[in-house]
Amino acid sequence: MAAPSDKIEAQKRKKGRKYLLTLVNERTLERVWIVKLTPLWAALMTGTGVVLLLVVFSCIILFTPLRHLLPKNNGEFREELVQQAIRMDSLQTVIDVQTEYLNSLRCAMAGTVSTDTILPIDSLQLIAFDQLEDVRAQATEEFMVEHEALKNVEYFHINDSTE
Repeated sequence: MAAPSDKIEAQKRKKGRKYLLTLVNERTLERVWIVKLTPLWAALMTGTGVVLLLVVFSCIILFTPLRHLLPKNNGEFREELVQQAIRMDSLQTVIDVQTEYLNSLRCAMAGTVSTDTILPIDSLQLIAFDQLEDVRAQATEEFMVEHEALKNVEYFHINDSTE
């Protein structure tokens, strides 16, 4: 078994080891950069490099449009989706009204339809309102049926049988 002094000497030699990191130009075989490193210094440089890379990538993601590609927390993301859906729905309604108007105008200018049969621009809104009332009435009816069914459910059942 090795004596404690031998172990200490081996550790000192191990700590004292230096490594040479060299960058060499391939064409001329000239040494461009030389650094002498101990194991502790190499670990410190590696850690510093990793931290610097994390900082650089974080700055790139946070301060450029790349941040829009990352998922947001659910509250903000859901709110933004709802706002975009509302905006898209209103734009679709405007497009539908304009399309109906252009079709009516095209038919009137071509002379294929008399002016008495041209629908007013608000007809789309009236049709949508009628459909909305039908959907609302159906939803109300379903709710009432479900509520009546829940009213008849026994919430507490006491078994009086004696065995």
